Amino acid sequence: MSGMTFVGRRGRSCWTVLAVMAFVGGHSVSTSAITIVPTFDSTIKSDPNAATIEATINSAIAIYEHIITDSITVNITYREMTTGLGENSTYYDPMPYQSYVAALATHATSTNDGIAVSHLPNTATNPVNSNGTVNVQLPNARALGISIVPPAGMPDGTISLNTSIMNLSRSATDPTKFDLMSTTMHEMDEVLGFGSALSNVAKNGDPAPSTAIWPLDLFRYDQSGARSFSTSLTTTAFFSLNGTTDLAQFNQHAGGDFSDWYSFPNGAAIPHVQDAYATRGVAPNLGVEFTGLDILGYHLVPLSGDANGDGVVNAQDLALVASGWLRTVANPGDVNHDGIVNGQDLAIISSDWLGTYGSAGTGGGTGMSGGSQVPEPSAWLLTILASCALLGTGRRRRGDCRIAA
Repeated sequence: MSGMTFVGRRGRSCWTVLAVMAFVGGHSVSTSAITIVPTFDSTIKSDPNAATIEATINSAIAIYEHIITDSITVNITYREMTTGLGENSTYYDPMPYQSYVAALATHATSTNDGIAVSHLPNTATNPVNSNGTVNVQLPNARALGISIVPPAGMPDGTISLNTSIMNLSRSATDPTKFDLMSTTMHEMDEVLGFGSALSNVAKNGDPAPSTAIWPLDLFRYDQSGARSFSTSLTTTAFFSLNGTTDLAQFNQHAGGDFSDWYSFPNGAAIPHVQDAYATRGVAPNLGVEFTGLDILGYHLVPLSGDANGDGVVNAQDLALVASGWLRTVANPGDVNHDGIVNGQDLAIISSDWLGTYGSAGTGGGTGMSGGSQVPEPSAWLLTILASCALLGTGRRRRGDCRIAA
C-alpha cells in the first residue's frame, strides 16, 4: 500500500475505422472464481435507458467471470460521460521487475504462460528499457497472489462511457453508433492489466520513456523478433509471447493507446475489442485479449482448439494440426496434449471452430455476446482440409478515450 498512488492521463480524441466484422463460434466454459462487482454511478442510474445499459455491462462482466478462474474480487465503478467514447482510471502498484517475473513463473499454468515466462530474463532490470520497475494494476497483482487493495472506499477502477453514441445492446444495430458491450470490455481489459508506458508520450517521435514500464510492454516485438519500444509512427510492433508468433499488431499512432491494437487509418484492420480506434456498426468479441490477460498472470478456462493462442479457433490452428499430423514430438497441433497429433485434436478444433472467448457459439458457446452464427464444419470436412494442408505444408492511471470523428 505504501507505494500506491493515483495519477491521471488526459483523454484523447480518436478517429473511426470502417470495417466488416465476420466471426463467431464457441467453446465450453465452467464456473470461475473471479468476482467483478459493479457500482453504477448516478449518471447511469438516472439515464432513461439505465436498465438496458446495466444489463449490457453485466453481460460483459459475466464473460470475464466465466473465463477467469482466479479467486479475486474486482470492484469497478461505471459512469457516463459526454465526450470521447470510453476511458478508465485505475489503481496500480509499482513492483520490482524481478519480483513480477518471479510471480508470473510461480503462477504459470498454461502453455502460453510457459512460453511467455521463458522469454523474460531473470534480471534486476527489464529487457525493454532497463528500468527496474513494472506498474501492475491491482487486480493483476492480486491474481498473482499479491494482496493489495485500493484506499478504503475506492474501486479498483472507474470506467466512463459515452452511451449517447452507442448501441446500448447487441440487439440494436444502428450502423452509425458504436457497441457498448465491446467498449465496456475494452476498458475492463485495461482495469485488469492492459497498458503501456508509451501511451504517456505527447506525440510520435518523442523519446521512449525510461521510467517504469507496464506488463504488456514486455511482449512488444518488431517484425524481426526484437523487442520494440519506440514512439515512431513508422515502427511496426506486434503482441507476441516469443517474438516469433505475432498474435496482434500494436497501435503506433499517438492519438490512441500504444497498448491497443492497430486500427488506424480507416479500414486498416478487422475490428477487435482492444482496437485503438473503434468502428461504428460492429460488435467485436473478446479473443486475443484473453491471451493477453493469461500471460499477464490470470488463469483462464482454456479455449481448447486455439492451438496458436491468438484467441480464436480458425484455419491457422487447423494448419498447425496438419503440419504436425501423427507426430509424437512436442507440437502445438497437439491441442489435447496427449502426445500425438491426430483425429482427437481435429475433433476439438471442430467443436470450437471460429470460437472466440465470450462469443455466441455453434460449438457449445456461452451465448453472451453477439454476432452472426457460422455453421460448424463437420469432422470429415476438417479432415479433408487437414489433408490438403498436409500436402501443402498502487498508483492510479487514466486509460484511453476512444472516439470517432
